Amino acid sequence: MVIPAATGGPQTGAAATAADPTGSGLELSGGVTKAEVGAPSKLTAHVGVGDADVDARLPVPGSPATSPPATCGPGDRPETGLQGDVPLADQLSGRAAEGYSCGLQVVGYDPLGGRASNANMAWAGHCAYVAGEGIAVIDVSDPTSPRQVSTLTTAGSIDAFESITALEYGGRALLAAGRYGLFVDLQLASNVPVDIYDVSDCAHPRLLSTFEFPSSVHNLTFSPDLTRLWSTLPLQAADVADPTRPVYLGNLEAELRNGGVFHLEYAHEVAVSPEGSRLYIGGQVPVDEGSMTVDVTGWPARPATVVSAYAGPGHGISRATIGGRSYLVRSEESVAFNALATGCLPELLTPVAGPAHAFLTDITDEAHPVDAGAMQLEINRPEHCIDQLLSGVNASSHYHDVDDPADTTFVMVSTWNAGLRLWDVRDPAAPREVAYLNPGLFASTLFNTSTTPLDAALNFSGARTGLDQAWGHVRYVKDTGQIWMSTRLGGFWVLELEPQLRAALDLPALPGHAPLPGSPRPPASRALVPPSVLPAGLYCTIGSTRALGTLPLR
Repeated sequence: MVIPAATGGPQTGAAATAADPTGSGLELSGGVTKAEVGAPSKLTAHVGVGDADVDARLPVPGSPATSPPATCGPGDRPETGLQGDVPLADQLSGRAAEGYSCGLQVVGYDPLGGRASNANMAWAGHCAYVAGEGIAVIDVSDPTSPRQVSTLTTAGSIDAFESITALEYGGRALLAAGRYGLFVDLQLASNVPVDIYDVSDCAHPRLLSTFEFPSSVHNLTFSPDLTRLWSTLPLQAADVADPTRPVYLGNLEAELRNGGVFHLEYAHEVAVSPEGSRLYIGGQVPVDEGSMTVDVTGWPARPATVVSAYAGPGHGISRATIGGRSYLVRSEESVAFNALATGCLPELLTPVAGPAHAFLTDITDEAHPVDAGAMQLEINRPEHCIDQLLSGVNASSHYHDVDDPADTTFVMVSTWNAGLRLWDVRDPAAPREVAYLNPGLFASTLFNTSTTPLDAALNFSGARTGLDQAWGHVRYVKDTGQIWMSTRLGGFWVLELEPQLRAALDLPALPGHAPLPGSPRPPASRALVPPSVLPAGLYCTIGSTRALGTLPLR
C-alpha cells in the first residue's frame, strides 16, 4: 500500500531532559512549553501550536493504572497507566521518553545508525539481521556491546522489511530476504528477487544466489532441514537444497483453490512441523478469516491435503509444546488508523480495524483443533476505548516467538506501541503477562500539524508520532537468558530476564550482566530523533514502494 507523504517536519522546542511526575515545569518538544502534573491520572498543559501561543488548560483524563505484574523488580520502570498504554499524560510530561520495563533489563544496545525503518528480524549464530532500508548485520558476540558491522543492499535485501528469515541446520546456515509486497509486486515487476546468503560466518554474509519468485513475496520461512523456502501472499515455494541454484516448485494456493478449498487469503505467515510434512497457515481477511493445517508430504509431486480448517486468523503463527501437548500460537494484527485499531471496534474487523492479540490453539488432535487462552492487553478492551483514543497507542500484536517450541514456558509478542510483552503460558487456558519492555516515546510531535512520511505510513494516523514500535520476530537465547529484539525507531536491543522473573517461571538461575543504569532507555537511544530526510521505501505491514525517490522533510 502506498501512503502519500505528509509534508512538514518536527517543530522547534527543546526536548524534555528528565521525567518529573512530582510537578516541576518541563520544556517539551512538539510545541508543548510548560506542563504541570496534578495527579497520577491528570495533567494540564500550556501549549504552543506552530507560531501561535494558545492559552489553554488541557485536562488529560485516564483510567486507573493497571497493577504491575508481581514479577517486576526494584529497578524496573513499570507502566503508569493501563496495561499496554503509553498515557497521554506521560507523553506530555516526558515520562514516556524514559520507557517502561518490568522483569526485563537492557544489557546491550545499538541504535543502528538512527534509521527509522527497522522491521522484521532474523538470526544465526551470534548475529542478528534486521530488515529495513537494507538489512543491518549485527554482531552480538558481546551482548553488552552489540554492533552493526554492515548493511546488505542486494536486490532482495534492500526492501525486505518483513520478508526475511534465517536458519541453521546440519552444519549449514542460510539467510533469505526478498523484496516485500502484497499479493502483487508493488514495483509492478513480474518477478520478485530473493537473495540467499551463506551465514556460516554470521558477521560476514556471503551471497550465494539471487533468484525470482513469479509472484509477490511477503513472509519467508525455511523448512527445518533447509531444503525448502516458503513464501506467502501468495503461498509458494522453492527448492533450496542447493542454495546456489534454487528451483521454483509452484503455487500451493492455486492448487488448493483448484481442489475446491477457496480463501481470499491463505497464509500471511507459515509455520512448518519439525519433519517438514505439515504447514500451519492462516489468513486474516475480515470476511474470510481462517486457518488450516496442510499435509505437504511429497508435494508438489503428490497433491497437498487439508488436514483441518478452523476459524481464526494466522497473521503470526508459531509452534509450541505445553504439558506434552502440541499448540499453535496465532495472532491477529490491526494496521489501520490508530483510532480504528482499538477496542472501540469489534475484533472481527482485523486487520483493518479493531483490537489485535495473540492466542493459543491446541492441535494435539490435528484434525480437531481447539482454541485455548488469549493474550489480550487491558488497553485493547472495549471499556478502555477512550483511553486508547487519547493516547494514540496501537497495541496490536504482530509477530511472536516462544522460548522453546519443544517445551514452552513463555510467549514473546511484539505488540507495536506497547513494546515487547512476555506471557507465561504454562496454563494455556489462562496465559498471564509476566514481563514487558516498551521503549516508549522518541520524539514528541503532539499538537504539530505535520508528521514524518514514515510515521504516516506505519501508523496511518498522521497525528501522533514518535512512539516506538516492536513488530519483528524475537530471539530467546536459552543458555544466557537473553532476548534479542529490534524496534522501528530505537534499533537493536539485548534484554535479560531478571532473577525474580526466572524464579517465577521456574527457570534455572543464570549469571546475569549488570544492567544499563537508569531507565530502560540507554543514553544512546535518548539522543535519537526521526531523521530529517527519510528514504522513500515507505512501508506498512502490507506493502512497500521505492518508486517515489527520496522524500525531504520541510
